[in-house]
Amino acid sequence: MSDVGGASGKPTGTTSREVRRVTNPYLDSRSSNGSSSTAGGIRQMHNRNPSVPSEFGSNAEAAERRRGQAPPPAPGPSNKIQVHKRQEKNSMLRHLRNVAFEITPGLVADFVLGPKTCAVFISLRYHLLYPHYLIQRIKELSGHFTLRVLLCHVDVDDSETPLLEINKMAVFNDFTLVLAWSLQEAARYLETYKAYEHKSADSIQEKVDDDFLGKLQDCFGVVRSVNKSDVLTLASNFGSLKAVCDATAGELSLCPGLGEKKVSRIHEALHEPLVRKHSSSRLERNRTED
Repeated sequence: MSDVGGASGKPTGTTSREVRRVTNPYLDSRSSNGSSSTAGGIRQMHNRNPSVPSEFGSNAEAAERRRGQAPPPAPGPSNKIQVHKRQEKNSMLRHLRNVAFEITPGLVADFVLGPKTCAVFISLRYHLLYPHYLIQRIKELSGHFTLRVLLCHVDVDDSETPLLEINKMAVFNDFTLVLAWSLQEAARYLETYKAYEHKSADSIQEKVDDDFLGKLQDCFGVVRSVNKSDVLTLASNFGSLKAVCDATAGELSLCPGLGEKKVSRIHEALHEPLVRKHSSSRLERNRTED
Protein backbone atom coordinates (compact mmCIF):
# COMPACT_ATOMS: atom_id res chain seq x y z
CA MET A 1 0.00 0.00 0.00
CA SER A 2 1.29 3.46 -0.87
CA ASP A 3 2.18 6.11 1.69
CA VAL A 4 -0.69 8.26 2.88
CA GLY A 5 0.96 11.35 4.27
CA GLY A 6 2.91 14.07 2.53
CA ALA A 7 4.17 17.49 3.29
CA SER A 8 0.72 18.88 2.74
CA GLY A 9 -0.95 16.08 4.67
CA LYS A 10 -2.98 14.99 1.62
CA PRO A 11 -3.09 11.35 0.53
CA THR A 12 -0.92 10.51 -2.46
CA GLY A 13 -1.20 7.46 -4.71
CA THR A 14 -4.10 5.77 -2.90
CA THR A 15 -7.82 5.54 -3.30
CA SER A 16 -10.26 7.03 -0.80
CA ARG A 17 -11.35 3.53 0.28
CA GLU A 18 -7.77 2.60 1.11
CA VAL A 19 -7.34 5.83 3.06
CA ARG A 20 -10.35 5.08 5.21
CA ARG A 21 -9.06 1.61 5.84
CA VAL A 22 -5.66 2.83 6.98
CA THR A 23 -6.84 5.76 9.06
CA ASN A 24 -9.75 3.89 10.70
CA PRO A 25 -8.87 3.64 14.42
CA TYR A 26 -10.89 0.44 14.80
CA LEU A 27 -8.73 -1.55 12.38
CA ASP A 28 -5.87 -3.73 13.54
CA SER A 29 -2.95 -2.80 11.24
CA ARG A 30 -0.77 -5.44 12.87
CA SER A 31 -2.86 -8.25 11.35
CA SER A 32 -1.30 -9.99 8.39
CA ASN A 33 -4.70 -10.64 6.83
CA GLY A 34 -6.03 -7.32 5.56
CA SER A 35 -9.56 -8.52 4.82
CA SER A 36 -10.07 -10.10 8.22
CA SER A 37 -8.75 -6.99 10.03
CA THR A 38 -11.05 -4.80 8.00
CA ALA A 39 -14.08 -6.97 8.82
CA GLY A 40 -13.18 -7.05 12.51
CA GLY A 41 -12.70 -3.29 12.60
CA ILE A 42 -16.05 -2.67 10.96
CA ARG A 43 -17.74 -5.03 13.40
CA GLN A 44 -16.22 -3.12 16.33
CA MET A 45 -17.16 0.22 14.83
CA HIS A 46 -20.70 -0.97 14.12
CA ASN A 47 -21.10 -2.30 17.66
CA ARG A 48 -19.98 1.01 19.13
CA ASN A 49 -22.07 3.12 16.78
CA PRO A 50 -25.00 1.20 15.24
CA SER A 51 -25.85 4.13 12.95
CA VAL A 52 -22.67 3.55 10.90
CA PRO A 53 -23.59 1.56 7.76
CA SER A 54 -21.65 -1.58 7.07
CA GLU A 55 -21.92 -4.85 5.26
CA PHE A 56 -22.97 -6.45 8.55
CA GLY A 57 -25.97 -4.18 9.24
CA SER A 58 -27.80 -1.49 7.33
CA ASN A 59 -29.08 1.82 8.66
CA ALA A 60 -32.62 0.46 8.70
CA GLU A 61 -31.55 -2.52 10.81
CA ALA A 62 -29.67 -0.24 13.20
CA ALA A 63 -32.70 2.02 13.57
CA GLU A 64 -34.88 -1.01 14.21
CA ARG A 65 -32.44 -2.17 16.87
CA ARG A 66 -32.54 1.22 18.56
CA ARG A 67 -36.31 1.27 18.47
CA GLY A 68 -36.36 -2.05 20.26
CA GLN A 69 -34.17 -0.64 23.02
CA ALA A 70 -36.10 2.62 23.44
CA PRO A 71 -38.71 2.86 26.22
CA PRO A 72 -42.33 2.44 25.14
CA PRO A 73 -44.47 5.56 24.74
CA ALA A 74 -46.28 7.05 27.73
CA PRO A 75 -49.74 5.56 28.32
CA GLY A 76 -52.74 7.59 27.24
CA PRO A 77 -55.99 8.31 29.10
CA SER A 78 -57.89 5.27 30.28
CA ASN A 79 -61.02 4.50 32.29
CA LYS A 80 -59.08 1.75 34.06
CA ILE A 81 -56.42 1.84 36.73
CA GLN A 82 -53.13 1.40 34.90
CA VAL A 83 -50.80 -0.90 36.80
CA HIS A 84 -47.03 -1.24 36.41
CA LYS A 85 -45.72 -4.70 35.60
CA ARG A 86 -43.82 -4.84 38.89
CA GLN A 87 -47.18 -4.82 40.73
CA GLU A 88 -48.92 -7.53 38.68
CA LYS A 89 -48.44 -10.08 41.48
CA ASN A 90 -49.59 -7.71 44.21
CA SER A 91 -52.38 -9.38 46.19
CA MET A 92 -54.13 -6.03 46.48
CA LEU A 93 -55.25 -6.30 42.83
CA ARG A 94 -57.62 -9.11 43.78
CA HIS A 95 -59.59 -6.66 45.92
CA LEU A 96 -60.19 -4.14 43.11
CA ARG A 97 -63.87 -4.89 42.53
CA ASN A 98 -65.51 -1.62 41.48
CA VAL A 99 -62.89 -0.32 39.02
CA ALA A 100 -61.15 -2.34 36.32
CA PHE A 101 -57.36 -2.38 35.98
CA GLU A 102 -54.86 -3.28 33.29
CA ILE A 103 -51.13 -4.00 33.20
CA THR A 104 -49.61 -1.19 31.14
CA PRO A 105 -46.00 -1.00 29.90
CA GLY A 106 -44.03 2.21 30.08
CA LEU A 107 -45.31 3.44 33.45
CA VAL A 108 -43.14 5.34 35.89
CA ALA A 109 -45.50 5.01 38.85
CA ASP A 110 -46.95 1.81 40.29
CA PHE A 111 -50.51 2.93 39.60
CA VAL A 112 -51.73 5.66 37.26
CA LEU A 113 -55.12 6.91 38.45
CA GLY A 114 -55.52 9.76 35.97
CA PRO A 115 -53.58 12.15 33.73
CA LYS A 116 -52.29 14.04 36.79
CA THR A 117 -52.66 11.45 39.55
CA CYS A 118 -50.49 8.46 40.40
CA ALA A 119 -49.77 6.20 43.35
CA VAL A 120 -46.72 4.37 44.68
CA PHE A 121 -47.33 1.30 46.83
CA ILE A 122 -45.09 0.29 49.73
CA SER A 123 -45.55 -2.04 52.68
CA LEU A 124 -43.76 -1.43 55.95
CA ARG A 125 -42.42 -4.98 55.98
CA TYR A 126 -40.83 -4.50 52.56
CA HIS A 127 -39.53 -1.06 53.55
CA LEU A 128 -37.74 -2.52 56.57
CA LEU A 129 -36.08 -5.15 54.36
CA TYR A 130 -35.19 -2.80 51.48
CA PRO A 131 -35.04 0.78 52.83
CA HIS A 132 -33.54 2.22 49.62
CA TYR A 133 -36.34 0.99 47.38
CA LEU A 134 -38.76 3.78 48.26
CA ILE A 135 -36.08 6.45 47.88
CA GLN A 136 -35.38 5.26 44.34
CA ARG A 137 -39.07 5.16 43.47
CA ILE A 138 -39.56 8.71 44.71
CA LYS A 139 -36.60 9.93 42.65
CA GLU A 140 -38.04 8.35 39.51
CA LEU A 141 -41.28 10.28 39.96
CA SER A 142 -39.61 13.65 40.43
CA GLY A 143 -41.32 16.16 38.16
CA HIS A 144 -44.11 13.77 37.14
CA PHE A 145 -47.81 14.14 38.01
CA THR A 146 -49.54 16.83 40.05
CA LEU A 147 -50.99 14.57 42.74
CA ARG A 148 -48.65 11.82 43.89
CA VAL A 149 -50.04 9.38 46.45
CA LEU A 150 -47.80 7.25 48.64
CA LEU A 151 -50.01 4.31 49.58
CA CYS A 152 -48.50 2.54 52.59
CA HIS A 153 -49.68 -0.85 53.85
CA VAL A 154 -49.09 -1.05 57.62
CA ASP A 155 -48.37 -4.77 58.05
CA VAL A 156 -46.03 -4.76 61.08
CA ASP A 157 -46.82 -4.32 64.75
CA ASP A 158 -44.00 -1.93 65.64
CA SER A 159 -44.78 0.69 63.02
CA GLU A 160 -43.94 3.97 64.75
CA THR A 161 -40.32 4.32 63.58
CA PRO A 162 -40.77 3.24 59.93
CA LEU A 163 -43.91 5.36 59.61
CA LEU A 164 -41.97 8.38 60.84
CA GLU A 165 -39.34 7.80 58.14
CA ILE A 166 -41.93 7.36 55.40
CA ASN A 167 -43.85 10.40 56.58
CA LYS A 168 -40.70 12.54 56.30
CA MET A 169 -40.08 11.25 52.77
CA ALA A 170 -43.65 12.10 51.79
CA VAL A 171 -43.52 15.62 53.21
CA PHE A 172 -40.12 16.52 51.78
CA ASN A 173 -40.96 15.17 48.29
CA ASP A 174 -44.52 16.53 48.01
CA PHE A 175 -46.34 13.20 48.29
CA THR A 176 -49.73 12.57 49.88
CA LEU A 177 -49.29 9.77 52.43
CA VAL A 178 -52.26 7.40 52.77
CA LEU A 179 -52.11 4.59 55.34
CA ALA A 180 -54.01 1.32 54.98
CA TRP A 181 -54.09 -1.46 57.57
CA SER A 182 -55.28 -4.08 55.09
CA LEU A 183 -55.02 -4.78 51.38
CA GLN A 184 -58.79 -4.39 51.06
CA GLU A 185 -58.56 -0.89 52.50
CA ALA A 186 -55.68 -0.01 50.16
CA ALA A 187 -57.72 -1.20 47.17
CA ARG A 188 -60.67 0.97 48.24
CA TYR A 189 -58.42 4.04 48.28
CA LEU A 190 -57.27 3.37 44.72
CA GLU A 191 -60.85 2.85 43.58
CA THR A 192 -61.95 6.08 45.23
CA TYR A 193 -59.19 8.12 43.61
CA LYS A 194 -60.09 6.67 40.21
CA ALA A 195 -63.84 7.12 40.69
CA TYR A 196 -63.42 10.80 41.60
CA GLU A 197 -60.91 11.45 38.81
CA HIS A 198 -63.17 13.86 36.88
CA LYS A 199 -65.13 15.24 39.83
CA SER A 200 -64.52 18.50 41.62
CA ALA A 201 -63.53 18.82 45.26
CA ASP A 202 -67.06 19.98 46.11
CA SER A 203 -68.33 16.42 45.72
CA ILE A 204 -66.37 15.23 48.77
CA GLN A 205 -66.70 18.34 50.90
CA GLU A 206 -69.12 18.47 53.78
CA LYS A 207 -72.52 19.92 52.95
CA VAL A 208 -73.06 22.99 55.15
CA ASP A 209 -76.44 24.63 55.48
CA ASP A 210 -76.55 28.28 54.49
CA ASP A 211 -79.45 29.25 56.77
CA PHE A 212 -78.98 30.52 60.30
CA LEU A 213 -80.75 27.62 61.99
CA GLY A 214 -78.59 25.03 60.20
CA LYS A 215 -75.40 26.80 61.24
CA LEU A 216 -76.65 27.09 64.82
CA GLN A 217 -77.36 23.35 64.86
CA ASP A 218 -73.82 22.66 63.65
CA CYS A 219 -72.50 24.89 66.44
CA PHE A 220 -74.43 23.38 69.36
CA GLY A 221 -74.56 19.87 67.94
CA VAL A 222 -71.14 19.15 69.45
CA VAL A 223 -72.47 19.77 72.97
CA ARG A 224 -73.45 16.53 74.60
CA SER A 225 -77.21 15.77 74.84
CA VAL A 226 -78.23 18.95 72.97
CA ASN A 227 -80.58 18.02 70.11
CA LYS A 228 -82.23 19.93 67.26
CA SER A 229 -85.29 20.84 69.29
CA ASP A 230 -83.08 22.40 71.96
CA VAL A 231 -81.29 24.45 69.30
CA LEU A 232 -84.64 25.59 67.92
CA THR A 233 -85.68 26.65 71.45
CA LEU A 234 -82.48 28.70 71.88
CA ALA A 235 -82.95 30.36 68.50
CA SER A 236 -86.57 31.30 69.20
CA ASN A 237 -85.79 32.68 72.68
CA PHE A 238 -82.53 34.56 72.00
CA GLY A 239 -82.59 35.20 68.25
CA SER A 240 -78.81 35.15 67.67
CA LEU A 241 -75.70 33.28 68.67
CA LYS A 242 -74.27 36.36 70.37
CA ALA A 243 -77.33 36.61 72.60
CA VAL A 244 -76.96 32.96 73.58
CA CYS A 245 -73.28 33.50 74.41
CA ASP A 246 -74.08 36.56 76.54
CA ALA A 247 -76.86 34.78 78.45
CA THR A 248 -76.27 33.63 82.00
CA ALA A 249 -76.93 30.12 83.25
CA GLY A 250 -80.13 31.36 84.92
CA GLU A 251 -81.41 32.87 81.65
CA LEU A 252 -80.66 29.63 79.79
CA SER A 253 -82.57 27.60 82.38
CA LEU A 254 -85.73 29.61 81.63
CA CYS A 255 -85.94 28.01 78.18
CA PRO A 256 -88.45 25.13 78.10
CA GLY A 257 -86.91 21.71 77.68
CA LEU A 258 -83.47 22.68 78.94
CA GLY A 259 -82.68 20.91 82.19
CA GLU A 260 -79.94 21.67 84.66
CA LYS A 261 -77.36 19.39 82.99
CA LYS A 262 -77.99 20.79 79.51
CA VAL A 263 -77.77 24.35 80.73
CA SER A 264 -74.52 23.60 82.55
CA ARG A 265 -72.98 21.96 79.47
CA ILE A 266 -74.06 24.76 77.13
CA HIS A 267 -72.75 27.44 79.48
CA GLU A 268 -69.42 25.64 79.94
CA ALA A 269 -68.99 25.13 76.19
CA LEU A 270 -69.52 28.85 75.57
CA HIS A 271 -67.45 30.23 78.45
CA GLU A 272 -64.74 27.67 79.13
CA PRO A 273 -61.33 28.92 77.90
CA LEU A 274 -59.82 27.15 74.91
CA VAL A 275 -56.55 26.60 76.80
CA ARG A 276 -56.89 24.88 80.13
CA LYS A 277 -55.16 26.27 83.18
CA HIS A 278 -52.78 23.34 83.62
CA SER A 279 -51.81 23.60 79.94
CA SER A 280 -51.04 27.31 80.24
CA SER A 281 -49.02 26.77 83.42
CA ARG A 282 -47.03 24.05 81.67
CA LEU A 283 -46.30 26.43 78.78
CA GLU A 284 -45.10 29.08 81.21
CA ARG A 285 -42.89 26.50 82.95
CA ASN A 286 -41.35 25.48 79.61
CA ARG A 287 -40.64 29.10 78.75
CA THR A 288 -38.87 29.70 82.04
CA GLU A 289 -36.79 26.55 81.57
CA ASP A 290 -35.72 27.71 78.09
